[in-house]
Amino acid sequence: MSEQTKYRLLIINDVTSRQTRWFAREKEENSLVLNVGEGHARMRAEMQSLIQQGIRFQNAIFTGHGNKGVILFGKEWINRDTWYTQFYNKGFDNLFLPSAMIYFAGCRVAGGSKGWGFLEAAARSLMGLNGGTAQAWTSLGFYTPFRNHVSHVWGDTRQVKVLPRQDGLLFYENWQMIKKDGYPVRPT
Repeated sequence: MSEQTKYRLLIINDVTSRQTRWFAREKEENSLVLNVGEGHARMRAEMQSLIQQGIRFQNAIFTGHGNKGVILFGKEWINRDTWYTQFYNKGFDNLFLPSAMIYFAGCRVAGGSKGWGFLEAAARSLMGLNGGTAQAWTSLGFYTPFRNHVSHVWGDTRQVKVLPRQDGLLFYENWQMIKKDGYPVRPT
Protein backbone atom coordinates (compact mmCIF):
# COMPACT_ATOMS: atom_id res chain seq x y z
CA MET A 1 0.00 0.00 0.00
CA SER A 2 1.47 3.34 -1.00
CA GLU A 3 0.74 6.40 1.07
CA GLN A 4 -1.12 9.29 -0.52
CA THR A 5 -1.25 12.67 1.20
CA LYS A 6 -4.14 15.08 0.80
CA TYR A 7 -4.58 18.50 2.27
CA ARG A 8 -8.21 18.52 3.43
CA LEU A 9 -10.90 16.04 4.40
CA LEU A 10 -14.42 17.48 4.49
CA ILE A 11 -16.94 15.43 6.47
CA ILE A 12 -20.38 16.78 5.72
CA ASN A 13 -23.78 15.99 7.22
CA ASP A 14 -26.31 14.94 4.58
CA VAL A 15 -26.01 17.55 1.85
CA THR A 16 -27.29 17.70 -1.69
CA SER A 17 -25.04 16.87 -4.62
CA ARG A 18 -24.90 20.57 -5.51
CA GLN A 19 -23.76 21.48 -2.00
CA THR A 20 -21.19 18.67 -2.13
CA ARG A 21 -19.76 20.15 -5.32
CA TRP A 22 -19.59 23.58 -3.68
CA PHE A 23 -17.84 22.26 -0.58
CA ALA A 24 -15.42 20.14 -2.62
CA ARG A 25 -14.21 23.16 -4.53
CA GLU A 26 -13.42 20.98 -7.50
CA LYS A 27 -10.33 22.98 -8.39
CA GLU A 28 -8.71 21.63 -5.22
CA GLU A 29 -7.60 18.12 -6.09
CA ASN A 30 -6.10 17.77 -2.63
CA SER A 31 -9.54 17.70 -0.98
CA LEU A 32 -11.91 14.80 -0.42
CA VAL A 33 -15.56 15.06 0.64
CA LEU A 34 -17.39 12.39 2.66
CA ASN A 35 -21.17 12.74 2.93
CA VAL A 36 -21.97 10.91 6.16
CA GLY A 37 -25.60 11.86 6.72
CA GLU A 38 -26.35 8.28 7.76
CA GLY A 39 -24.52 8.72 11.06
CA HIS A 40 -21.23 7.95 12.75
CA ALA A 41 -21.19 4.26 11.72
CA ARG A 42 -20.98 5.39 8.09
CA MET A 43 -18.33 7.95 9.00
CA ARG A 44 -16.22 5.27 10.73
CA ALA A 45 -16.54 2.93 7.74
CA GLU A 46 -15.54 5.67 5.28
CA MET A 47 -12.59 6.73 7.43
CA GLN A 48 -11.40 3.11 7.83
CA SER A 49 -11.54 2.70 4.05
CA LEU A 50 -9.34 5.78 3.60
CA ILE A 51 -6.83 4.40 6.12
CA GLN A 52 -6.73 1.05 4.29
CA GLN A 53 -6.07 2.90 1.02
CA GLY A 54 -3.13 4.70 2.66
CA ILE A 55 -4.68 8.17 2.35
CA ARG A 56 -3.70 10.68 5.04
CA PHE A 57 -4.79 14.26 5.65
CA GLN A 58 -3.29 17.44 7.05
CA ASN A 59 -6.66 19.04 7.89
CA ALA A 60 -10.29 18.06 8.33
CA ILE A 61 -13.54 19.97 8.63
CA PHE A 62 -16.56 18.29 10.22
CA THR A 63 -19.69 20.19 9.18
CA GLY A 64 -23.01 19.53 10.88
CA HIS A 65 -25.46 20.99 13.36
CA GLY A 66 -24.01 21.30 16.84
CA ASN A 67 -24.64 22.17 20.43
CA LYS A 68 -22.55 22.22 23.60
CA GLY A 69 -20.24 19.21 23.29
CA VAL A 70 -21.98 17.52 20.35
CA ILE A 71 -22.15 17.52 16.55
CA LEU A 72 -24.91 15.87 14.52
CA PHE A 73 -24.50 13.46 11.60
CA GLY A 74 -27.80 12.15 10.23
CA LYS A 75 -29.89 11.47 13.32
CA GLU A 76 -26.90 10.63 15.52
CA TRP A 77 -25.06 12.98 17.84
CA ILE A 78 -21.34 12.51 18.34
CA ASN A 79 -20.26 13.53 21.84
CA ARG A 80 -17.32 12.87 24.16
CA ASP A 81 -18.49 9.34 24.96
CA THR A 82 -18.95 8.48 21.26
CA TRP A 83 -15.38 9.54 20.50
CA TYR A 84 -14.03 7.36 23.31
CA THR A 85 -16.19 4.28 22.69
CA GLN A 86 -16.26 4.28 18.87
CA PHE A 87 -13.00 5.96 17.77
CA TYR A 88 -10.39 6.03 20.57
CA ASN A 89 -7.51 3.51 20.20
CA LYS A 90 -9.10 2.08 17.05
CA GLY A 91 -6.53 3.32 14.52
CA PHE A 92 -8.32 6.48 13.36
CA ASP A 93 -5.28 8.55 14.34
CA ASN A 94 -3.49 6.93 11.36
CA LEU A 95 -5.65 9.08 9.07
CA PHE A 96 -3.98 12.36 10.04
CA LEU A 97 -0.46 13.68 9.49
CA PRO A 98 1.66 15.21 12.26
CA SER A 99 0.31 18.52 13.59
CA ALA A 100 -3.05 18.10 11.84
CA MET A 101 -5.83 20.63 12.43
CA ILE A 102 -9.43 19.43 12.76
CA TYR A 103 -12.21 22.01 12.79
CA PHE A 104 -15.77 21.27 13.93
CA ALA A 105 -18.02 23.69 12.04
CA GLY A 106 -21.16 23.39 14.10
CA CYS A 107 -22.86 25.86 16.41
CA ARG A 108 -21.64 25.90 20.03
CA VAL A 109 -19.70 22.61 19.72
CA ALA A 110 -17.02 24.01 22.06
CA GLY A 111 -19.48 25.51 24.55
CA GLY A 112 -19.19 24.87 28.27
CA SER A 113 -17.41 21.99 29.99
CA LYS A 114 -19.03 19.55 27.56
CA GLY A 115 -17.35 21.42 24.71
CA TRP A 116 -13.93 21.02 26.32
CA GLY A 117 -14.63 17.31 26.84
CA PHE A 118 -15.69 16.92 23.21
CA LEU A 119 -12.52 18.58 21.90
CA GLU A 120 -10.30 16.53 24.25
CA ALA A 121 -11.89 13.27 23.13
CA ALA A 122 -11.78 14.18 19.42
CA ALA A 123 -8.12 15.24 19.62
CA ARG A 124 -7.10 12.04 21.42
CA SER A 125 -9.18 9.79 19.17
CA LEU A 126 -8.17 11.28 15.81
CA MET A 127 -4.68 12.70 16.42
CA GLY A 128 -3.18 10.84 19.38
CA LEU A 129 -0.49 9.15 17.29
CA ASN A 130 0.96 12.17 15.47
CA GLY A 131 -0.39 15.09 17.48
CA GLY A 132 -2.63 17.89 16.33
CA THR A 133 -5.32 20.37 17.28
CA ALA A 134 -9.12 20.09 17.49
CA GLN A 135 -10.97 23.42 17.25
CA ALA A 136 -14.56 24.65 17.48
CA TRP A 137 -16.63 27.71 18.44
CA THR A 138 -18.65 28.46 21.57
CA SER A 139 -21.25 30.52 19.65
CA LEU A 140 -24.04 30.13 17.16
CA GLY A 141 -23.02 30.41 13.53
CA PHE A 142 -24.80 31.68 10.44
CA TYR A 143 -24.62 30.03 7.04
CA THR A 144 -23.58 32.51 4.37
CA PRO A 145 -24.41 31.09 0.95
CA PHE A 146 -22.22 33.52 -0.97
CA ARG A 147 -19.18 32.56 1.11
CA ASN A 148 -20.37 28.94 1.29
CA HIS A 149 -19.61 28.36 4.94
CA VAL A 150 -20.78 29.13 8.45
CA SER A 151 -19.62 32.42 9.95
CA HIS A 152 -19.34 33.11 13.67
CA VAL A 153 -19.66 36.80 14.49
CA TRP A 154 -19.20 36.47 18.27
CA GLY A 155 -18.12 33.88 20.78
CA ASP A 156 -14.78 32.25 21.39
CA THR A 157 -12.72 29.65 19.61
CA ARG A 158 -11.42 26.81 21.70
CA GLN A 159 -8.59 24.54 20.75
CA VAL A 160 -7.27 21.37 22.36
CA LYS A 161 -3.85 20.26 21.20
CA VAL A 162 -2.75 16.67 21.78
CA LEU A 163 0.98 16.00 21.88
CA PRO A 164 2.30 13.23 19.59
CA ARG A 165 2.45 9.73 21.08
CA GLN A 166 1.61 11.08 24.52
CA ASP A 167 -1.53 11.79 26.43
CA GLY A 168 -0.44 15.38 27.07
CA LEU A 169 -2.94 18.09 26.22
CA LEU A 170 -2.65 21.86 25.85
CA PHE A 171 -5.72 24.09 26.02
CA TYR A 172 -6.30 27.37 24.20
CA GLU A 173 -9.08 29.90 24.04
CA ASN A 174 -8.88 32.37 21.17
CA TRP A 175 -5.39 31.01 20.48
CA GLN A 176 -4.12 31.96 23.96
CA MET A 177 -2.94 29.08 26.16
CA ILE A 178 -5.03 28.74 29.30
CA LYS A 179 -4.81 26.72 32.46
CA LYS A 180 -7.64 24.23 32.47
CA ASP A 181 -8.71 22.35 35.53
CA GLY A 182 -11.80 20.55 36.70
CA TYR A 183 -12.02 18.29 33.66
CA PRO A 184 -10.94 14.63 33.46
CA VAL A 185 -7.68 14.08 31.62
CA ARG A 186 -8.09 10.35 30.98
CA PRO A 187 -10.93 8.57 29.20
CA THR A 188 -13.37 6.97 31.63
